[in-house]
This record gives sequence, C-alpha cells and structure tokens, in this order.
Amino acid sequence: MKNNKLFFMLPLLTLFLAACGGLSQLDSPDAGRTYVFVPGVPNFDMEAIARWEGEQTGIDLYISIPHASLVFLRAGSGFEARYDALIQVFDRKTKEIVKQVEKTDTVRVATYEQTQSFHPYVFYERMPLPAGSYLIRVVVTDRDSGKQAVRQQRIQVVAFQEQPYLSRIRLDVKRPGEKHFEPALALHLPSDMDSIRAVVYLYNASGGGEITLQLLRFESDTTIAAPPYWLSPAIGSLRYKGVEYDRADTLQVTRRRLENIGDEVEVDFILPGLRRGIYRVAIQTVVHTPEEDVVVSRYRDLSIKGPGFPRLVTLDELIDALSYIAYDREIRYMKEAPTPREKKRRFDAFWGSLVQNRQVAANLIKLYYSRVEEANLFFTTYKEGWKTDRGMIYIVFGPPVLVENKFDEEIWYYSYAERDPLHTFRFERARPYGAYARFENYFLVRSPIYEPLWTRAIERWRAGAVL
Repeated sequence: MKNNKLFFMLPLLTLFLAACGGLSQLDSPDAGRTYVFVPGVPNFDMEAIARWEGEQTGIDLYISIPHASLVFLRAGSGFEARYDALIQVFDRKTKEIVKQVEKTDTVRVATYEQTQSFHPYVFYERMPLPAGSYLIRVVVTDRDSGKQAVRQQRIQVVAFQEQPYLSRIRLDVKRPGEKHFEPALALHLPSDMDSIRAVVYLYNASGGGEITLQLLRFESDTTIAAPPYWLSPAIGSLRYKGVEYDRADTLQVTRRRLENIGDEVEVDFILPGLRRGIYRVAIQTVVHTPEEDVVVSRYRDLSIKGPGFPRLVTLDELIDALSYIAYDREIRYMKEAPTPREKKRRFDAFWGSLVQNRQVAANLIKLYYSRVEEANLFFTTYKEGWKTDRGMIYIVFGPPVLVENKFDEEIWYYSYAERDPLHTFRFERARPYGAYARFENYFLVRSPIYEPLWTRAIERWRAGAVL
C-alpha cells in the first residue's frame, strides 16, 4: 500500500532513519549530527568524547542548537527560547539506563535577527562513567512548541591505564569578531571562520612516540542541477557518486614528537583556511610501549559550504542561484561586471526587467530566495541543497502535494491524479560507492515530457505570475 506523506514530513522521516540507523551509522564519526533540517523542530548536533579526569573515566558531551531551530518569544526588551534536554546513557550489553540527566535552560537574545541566526548555542555536560560500551541518547524538546529531536551515538570508554587511547576528534572554531574558540559540531560549516582547530586527547603515551595529522580534500561534484528534460548523469561519474573517496589531495601533514609527557595530554592542530569542499581530518598516533609500538587513529569528515550557509550572503552566490530562471547570457552579463557596484546594478536590473512593479519584484525576490534557503536546509549533501535535483524542483515548483517514500526512491506528486506523469517527479537514490560514501544523493529520473512544463514554469517566474 502506498505510503503518502505531506511534504513537511519528508525531512522528519529522513531524520528518523538517520537517528535510528544501523551499527555503521551510530558508530560513525558523523553520528549524532543533523543531516536534515526539520521546520519547527529543535534541530541540534551532539558529540560525545570519552576521556579521563585524573583517574576518573567518563565522557564529555557537547550539544549545539542553532538559534533558528528554537521558538523565541518576546521577553522584555529581548527574546527568549526555552528547551528541555534529556540525556540518557544505555549500557550496550544490558540495554539498561545507567545514567540520566535532565536539563532545562533558557536562551536569551537581544534582537529578532539573532532569533533567526544559525549561530549555535553550545552547552557542555561532563558525565563520569566506568569503562564499558555505551549508547548515548539525547532528546531536546522545545518547551513552547512541544516539538522534539533525537540524536544518538555509540561510544567506548576505556579503563584508565589499560592501553594507549586516542579520543574522538573535536573541531573548534573561532568566528569573525569572537575571541575564543567553541566546539563546532555540525556536519556542514560555513567558510567564513577565522580559525579552525582539531583537538584530541591522548592517554597512556608516557613511553613517547609520534602523533600525525593529515588534512585531506576529496574531489566532489559542485555542478548545478540540469533541467528535468536533460540527460541523467552516467553511473560512475563524479556527478553520480558525489564525492570521489578513492582519491584525495593532501593539504596538510603535521607531525609532533611525543616526549616527556604524562598519562594524559591534549593535542591541538590549527587547520588552514578552507574553501568549499569535502574534507577529512585524520589523526594517527604511534605510541611506544615495552612490548610493541601501538598505532591508534581517528578521523572526522567535514563539509565546508558558503560563508553564510545555509543562507546566501554574497552577490556572487545570489547570481549563481538564479541559474534556474535566468538565461545563461543574463548570468554571464551579471558576472562579467567590471566592479562590485556595477554587478549589484546589473543584478537589480535583472529583477527589474522581469517585473516593473517594485513591490511585486520585492515579493518575487523574497519568494525565490526563501525557497533557495529552504532547499539548502532540506536537501544539502556534499553540495548545497539548492544545487541538487530535489532542490531544483522545490525552488521552481514549490512543495509537492504528496510525497511517496520508498527505500531507494522518492516520488513527488504535484497533482492528486496519481497517473498524471507530467506533474509527477521520481527521484532515485544513487548506489553508494564504498564504506565512506556517507552523503545521500538523489537524482531526478529525467524525461523529455517535462520540457513544456518546465518552460511554462520558468515563464511564470519571469512574469511574476507565481505570486
């Protein structure tokens, strides 16, 4: 029987599958992170890092909640959002809860603009735990909307002085105008960071050795989705795979000798400025012990997007995103402007040439770029959501009436007539390549029958008739 969902339930289903996935997902370095933004839900990211304080084993738990995912209400001269966090630690053998922490907090900001910001509110919880294997489950509930989100992560806590141990990698960032680093837990990070550093904790390495950081950059597809009546990408092409994990460029190698250190040492590495792309931070230690040299390694992937991601904040980004409704010559004309001022004039003139009424033009711009931002939130993978096939259809046609979810495909209906092929779009999920293919990639099943529909939709946009 068909499983029809309203469109806004689509991200929620995807999020549930990611949170409740199998062994590889919960043990992955990306476990506990937001893959899909769900409107009205307190989307958050978590990171559990096993480490010791003195001889006390336990975990450091970091939780990061973007302001825009909370519901803020007016409070005095500012705004407040209230949330509850339930932290549960399960013993993986007995399945019993061995520790539970309940936290209630209020986030206060001064302006409405701050309530819409994706700058995260980060809090930290230290949880002493004996050695063992655990599942960390965190539920964050917005107290005003009643909506909640769940994240999970598996972690191993090793007994003190049992063996050399390297913690999971924590990434810290320093944002423009800020003096201090704070943990960056999100999978997708904006490129306008002043500094990024990778931090690990190394234990039982008093015998000395060496620690090495490698920063790798993977080739990834950055193309903008082609119209629905064009050819689909060839299986095996970069556009199909999304990320080429079999080859990588080495951007940085940093080695440090480990000498005259105690049983515990914090090691941090400063990373260079990173442009858009898919990266891996890999850290490996070689620790000398009386019996043998012990090799321990960790890695963490990160995705660098535009400077204001998920929003478009540069004029070049705004122009690029017009690719679905502007002609190639119009895009070239704007991009080839000799000065930034002239480029802005040409950008404004493009919208003015479509709709003469200024208020209508302003509403058209607002609608278009609202959909671009929503596409970034809903469909971003290895590249920005607005560049994907699903993002393209969402921007041009808006939310579908119904979505049918299947294991390896999604069917979007823009008509209640299920046998209407012209108003139905089917997306197939690309088969992953290798164990490291962690970004889902959905492709539209293209057909020549879509050309008249697409042409009419673009004409409606250019005439302002979509309003």
